[in-house]
Amino acid sequence: MINHSAIDTSSDDDCASNNRRCENPNGRIGTCVAIHNCQVLMNSDPEFVEASACGGGFGKTPYVCCSSDTGFVQLSPKTAVVEDVFQSDFFGYNPTTERSKLWPVSSSLSSSSDSILPEPPTCGGEFIDNRIYGGNDANAYEFPWMAFLEYSNTDPFKESVCAGSLITSRYVITAAHCVTGPILLQKGALIGVRLGVLDYTKNSIFGEDNRSWRIEKKIIHENYRQQKTPVHDVALLRLDSNVRYSQTIRPICLPSVMPAYNLKTDTKLTVAGWGATETKTSSPIKQKVAVSLADQKFCRQQYGKFGLSIEPTHLCAGGTVQYQDSCRGDSGAPLMHYRNGAWVLEGIVSFGRRCGLQDWPGVYVRVALYTDWIKKKLRK
Repeated sequence: MINHSAIDTSSDDDCASNNRRCENPNGRIGTCVAIHNCQVLMNSDPEFVEASACGGGFGKTPYVCCSSDTGFVQLSPKTAVVEDVFQSDFFGYNPTTERSKLWPVSSSLSSSSDSILPEPPTCGGEFIDNRIYGGNDANAYEFPWMAFLEYSNTDPFKESVCAGSLITSRYVITAAHCVTGPILLQKGALIGVRLGVLDYTKNSIFGEDNRSWRIEKKIIHENYRQQKTPVHDVALLRLDSNVRYSQTIRPICLPSVMPAYNLKTDTKLTVAGWGATETKTSSPIKQKVAVSLADQKFCRQQYGKFGLSIEPTHLCAGGTVQYQDSCRGDSGAPLMHYRNGAWVLEGIVSFGRRCGLQDWPGVYVRVALYTDWIKKKLRK
């Protein structure tokens, strides 16, 4: 994957004096960072940005209270309490007594009993720190739902085969072709999932956060077929124990838990993974790249030239800029959209024509159309 680099222009003195915990205009906990290090506020409501000021001025770099919020919101009392407790753990103090009133220890900050799918702010958020955004490499706290899949005949510290996304404290979603078919002959049985991974060549870089889980059950879509054009290329992996959410392990939101929204052509999306780059067969460090939603009709016409059928269950993205695309080793990885203050899983990497070819979008599973299937298969 390729993306443009961003430069951190703040001074060491600024960072030393402003890298601190703060409260944004909505009452949520954030970190006071230079404005150019807070991606979520770069194109947000100017009034909200101004109200988020926490330092700088008088010729110095302006600082803002950076969280997952992009504008003024009204939080329900329940949501406000959940957000405060969740962020409290992130910033080093641990109100264990208060948290135990909200979640039993075994629930590991998972969703409430009336809905197995987590909702914001539990899902879709990231631990905000004063790091540089916009480079090729993702930082340690970006996309904490990313799952690295491990195969029996493949050294998980030397090669990336497939990825997935954590959607609850017990389930990872990925592509069906990562779970069954020819890949098993090449790479061996799918046996485990690693979470909290930045660099897959390192055994433990986040201590207890970087852990492996065995797979208790593999659930492949009943209508998935290994054919020229993969359809219903989606699968769920049930882990052998609950995941405890942390700074580097957290679920992504599914479209069904967000307000209704229609994706439009050219909508900016993000894809992340450990797949091939323009110079290497794979990247040991988690990568990210911005892509645009492609016109479905154009995508259908392009792949139709090779007798491939783009279905309504597919979603096409990328192809507008050469070398910016998902690639080998990214299968099953998330295509994400940041909206309403949370990251939403819009697509799952499925297939494409080579990698990074201009005018050839990558093809993804359209996650929004599989909500009922996912809910039917999940159990606590």
